[in-house]
Amino acid sequence: MSSRKHVLGALVIKVWNVMARIYADKGQPEEVISIYKAMFQYGSYPNVKTYSTLIKTAAKANDPYKCFEFLEKVILKGEKINSATLNFLVQACLSSEDINIQKNTNTIIELMSHWKIGPNGATFIILLQHCKNYEQLENIWSKTLKYGLCKNRQLQEEIIKICCTKLSSDEPLISENQQNMENKMLKCFDYFLRFYRISKGEIPLGIYNTLLKYCSMNGDIFRSMRILEMMWEKNLEPKKFLYKNLFDSIQNNTINNRTYTWRLIEGIFSKPKTVKLPKSLLNSMILALGRLRDVCGIMEFYQSKIGLSENNNNHCHNSLDNIFMVRTNNIPMDIKLFNIFMRAVSECKYGPLSCVEIIKHTPIGLQPNHISVKYLFSSIQTKKDIKLFGSILFEVVIKQGIFLDRDLWEDIIRNTVRNVSNTNGKGDMIIKHLVNEIINVQEGKDLLNCLNILETSC
Repeated sequence: MSSRKHVLGALVIKVWNVMARIYADKGQPEEVISIYKAMFQYGSYPNVKTYSTLIKTAAKANDPYKCFEFLEKVILKGEKINSATLNFLVQACLSSEDINIQKNTNTIIELMSHWKIGPNGATFIILLQHCKNYEQLENIWSKTLKYGLCKNRQLQEEIIKICCTKLSSDEPLISENQQNMENKMLKCFDYFLRFYRISKGEIPLGIYNTLLKYCSMNGDIFRSMRILEMMWEKNLEPKKFLYKNLFDSIQNNTINNRTYTWRLIEGIFSKPKTVKLPKSLLNSMILALGRLRDVCGIMEFYQSKIGLSENNNNHCHNSLDNIFMVRTNNIPMDIKLFNIFMRAVSECKYGPLSCVEIIKHTPIGLQPNHISVKYLFSSIQTKKDIKLFGSILFEVVIKQGIFLDRDLWEDIIRNTVRNVSNTNGKGDMIIKHLVNEIINVQEGKDLLNCLNILETSC
């Protein structure tokens, strides 16, 4: 009889627990508490599962005081709560605005350790999500060492992600934001090297990607290449968009940046992910060379793309421009790509002849447009350029049969005049007169007259 009563009692408690869990899942903490109180009224007594549901419900309602009240009852019964439930309590404590409640997080972690049920990876993910400064991050890292979780890959990734993207330096602004960024990167690299040492070089790909993304965002090409070459040594590759980000981050024309850029290009051309180069990556690569004023590199790639380099009998089969041609076969030489080359050469600021060379070697079937002409004329840097190359530029436009309406010509010439004279004070009447002369040239009239007006207007 007592055995039957025991089974019936266990069944009744199970039913109560199921009902409590249903209301908990619906987010109705008041109903869960009502069931808890009703159990006593009907002669049933809560067990560990009941208290686990109560703690989770109170935690979701951001009521850590209730959580501790129920946890105390479990401890007094000599029972244990599972780590998943205690993680809810950790979350509730860290979400509280009461500093004293927040400090109880350490007590919960010690309780997990005492019960030999944690802390686990999920516990530390919660801690990291609430991390506010580098001091707290270092404290969390110390705990991962203490509890043997320092090799946990998910935690390593989360630490790097938090370090790179979330935390701000506690130190006052020293000189500029650049100094803070540098300090931040040093801290992130410090953690990276710790992981590298502890994991004997077996770093999760996500860590490399996060660091690479952050370095490129801050224009740190030196560290970017260091990370990238470490990846390549282990036959790893970043996400394709990170290659593009790296090229986009290269802004200053320095010897080091040129060296790193060509190391990046050579490395990319030897990797499987870029057997077929994405068009966006190709565009970024060419424009980066333009910012570095590497007109030779741009022209080599342009000649390779349109097939001129094949005519060179001494051309090595495995040379870089030949590999470039093979890996960009999937990208058509359309007007957009043509104008990317024009823009890059124009930004080199070595004068108009390279732009003229590109237009003279326009692929068959491709017609340069007003954007091409815009980049052609933006390559004019001085009045001397107008005297030396003005006739060549106009002749190229005319011979290529590029006809622009008056508004487009006005815009192009106005920008050219302002670029050369470094002033915005030129009257629109002069510009309009100049455009009329250019259109007259296109209709077969005097070219020299047009050049004289352009020169005097500057």
